[in-house]
Amino acid sequence: MKTNNKGTTSLHSRNNGAATLLVAVILGFLAIFIGIFASQVGIMEQKTSANDARYKEAFAAAEAGLEDAIRYVKKNASIITAAAAEDPPVAYYLKTPKSVLTGGASYFFEITRVEKANALVEVISTGTSADGSGEAIVRQMLGYYKLNNAGDGPDVPLIVDGPIDVSGSMEIVVNPNGGGAGIPLSMWTSETITLGNNSAGTCHMHEYLDSDDMLDPVNNPYQVCDPNKCFCLDNERISNTVDDDNPNGNSTPGYDTISTSSGYSDGSGIAPNSDIDEIGFPDDMFAYVTGTPGPEWETKKGEIAANGGLYNNCNDLNTNTTGNIWIEGDCDLKNDIASVVAPVLLIVHGNLTITGGKIFGVVFIFAKENVIDLEVTGNGNGAVYGALISDKPLKILTNGSFDIVYQKRIFDAIYGTGGIDETSDAFKDIARVAGTWRDF
Repeated sequence: MKTNNKGTTSLHSRNNGAATLLVAVILGFLAIFIGIFASQVGIMEQKTSANDARYKEAFAAAEAGLEDAIRYVKKNASIITAAAAEDPPVAYYLKTPKSVLTGGASYFFEITRVEKANALVEVISTGTSADGSGEAIVRQMLGYYKLNNAGDGPDVPLIVDGPIDVSGSMEIVVNPNGGGAGIPLSMWTSETITLGNNSAGTCHMHEYLDSDDMLDPVNNPYQVCDPNKCFCLDNERISNTVDDDNPNGNSTPGYDTISTSSGYSDGSGIAPNSDIDEIGFPDDMFAYVTGTPGPEWETKKGEIAANGGLYNNCNDLNTNTTGNIWIEGDCDLKNDIASVVAPVLLIVHGNLTITGGKIFGVVFIFAKENVIDLEVTGNGNGAVYGALISDKPLKILTNGSFDIVYQKRIFDAIYGTGGIDETSDAFKDIARVAGTWRDF
């Protein structure tokens, strides 16, 4: 008997076809889903990549803004510190307009100093991508520091590591409190002082200015007198020389000097616990003047050179000159240098000649290797307002009038006697405070 399997076979075939179709449909949907997913992933990666690129662009702009802000804080230190130094402190705050960089990215920065004097400065810089969709913020704390960390500065207007030999006319205005309250000092040396046989003497600022009717705190607030116009009156001098016009003078320095030959030769008379009493004569004159140890003088020279203060001579110095200046060689000054409010720390790695004019600041004559002694020559009417210091025996030869006038406000500007806020902008710098950089 024959069995008809045609219907069964047809049903089986139809079942196989349906299964194949279902698998194909599923595979098709899977392919579609995979395609959609892959495209979405690709789009997402493109967006992520674009967002990352825009963020990096904004971050670079923010970093540029941070550097710009640091330059601003350095350049405008006096404005920032003056605002924060008031009592009660006034918050210094600045928000700059947007600055656009090449390529279209931009930044602006904010500067804040709200704490008491000598506080840190916070800088926040915000960068934006060229299309405006990316933004990054970086912030940093900054602190000011002194370039010359040498205490309150010199206590005596003329300091020499070795004998002082004066030949010619010279006037020195004393530090009225150099040896303690009410104890004037004019010269300080580790050895002897010889004033020669010409007119050389010392006195207080009052007598010096009164000789030319310059005692006018309103019109002469910085107490400055042109050389050869003011002088120490004979009957007001503390130290003095003997000459034909002044037979009652004395050829040895007076009580306003510290040396092995006169004045406070044994240390008596100097107030206990005064700067002079505590430190004694400096064993490292370079460190006493600059705060940098003498063996590291080339480091200090490099620091000054990096700030544009290295010269081969003094020909380009003028009243706009301020800050730390290094002269690698002899210096011949013919005009006024710096000012009372913006003085100079002038390091002369050679000899000094003053043909005329006034120097406002600390003049340090620093001997080169194997040099036995140094010279200051005055060929005209010149003056140093501040202090003159030498690390070797010093000969002062004058053919005119040469004055050294102690001015405390000059040392305040150079050494920041009242703290970093009192230090002149030219004598301080800023540094990033470690661990304070953030990008949020």
